[in-house]
Amino acid sequence: MPSRATREKKRQYQRDYYARNKTARREYQIQYNRVRRATRCKLSKKDLETMRQRKRNETDGTTRVFENSICRRSGERDPEYTKEMANDEKLLLDDLTQLRVHMSNEYLREHRDADDDGWIPTYTKQVEVQLQVEACWGLRMPELHREGKVPKEDIHALRRRVAILHQERGSIVCGYGVNKTEFRRLYGF
Repeated sequence: MPSRATREKKRQYQRDYYARNKTARREYQIQYNRVRRATRCKLSKKDLETMRQRKRNETDGTTRVFENSICRRSGERDPEYTKEMANDEKLLLDDLTQLRVHMSNEYLREHRDADDDGWIPTYTKQVEVQLQVEACWGLRMPELHREGKVPKEDIHALRRRVAILHQERGSIVCGYGVNKTEFRRLYGF
């Protein structure tokens, strides 16, 4: 049997060990509670994992900061998003990129000693015109859908196109989906 001094030494070592690691343990417990015990509600495994991933991103500081009012702020993917919409959006973004490059090159060719960003107001005006055209078409879409001439997916695809143009006009990064309430308030469909 170990002597009393040996036992006391062992206890002192354990106390010192726990005192040294107390803050690290506490920080780990706080993070664990934020991520793993974020809700007391019953959720499906998929929803629970999505929520935990979102909480991890919030605690790591990797969540996006939004300034665009029509972007959905949740990290969930748009459930109505299809491959056709993805292709359509890619084409729109490619067109906008080509327009941006063309306008900046033209401006720099015409104004050699001017400011490099002088083309931006003209580009923004063109995006604004395209945005108004798409938004006007969007106001008629729900009526056409009620008549059975346009499927609901087309309305959502147009909504996403308008959101991209809205984003491009403001030159800010958008989220995964469209905040439909704010979108209807701004554009009416």
